[in-house]
Amino acid sequence: MKLNKQEREALEAMQRICTTYLESDQPVEISGKEATAIRQVLGIDLDQVCIKKGSILECVRGKDDVFIRRAHGVPKDIPKKLHFIFQVKQRKA
Repeated sequence: MKLNKQEREALEAMQRICTTYLESDQPVEISGKEATAIRQVLGIDLDQVCIKKGSILECVRGKDDVFIRRAHGVPKDIPKKLHFIFQVKQRKA
């Protein structure tokens, strides 16, 4: 299938996320551009479907090492740490 640049970028970023969650215990780095491509091409807004580290009281034991680190902000060195819902045991009220 022929894909344009943004479609390819979105699919490759999602593949990297999936591979990391299945095979690694390290965080996966996603750029703001990749997050935008995922949102526009696939309709998945990572900021909406994931929970920010600051909103979590407790993670499920053994599932807290892997998360999505997404750069945001002007300096680009302030990463958001995002966890999927299955990794969270308790959220802040």
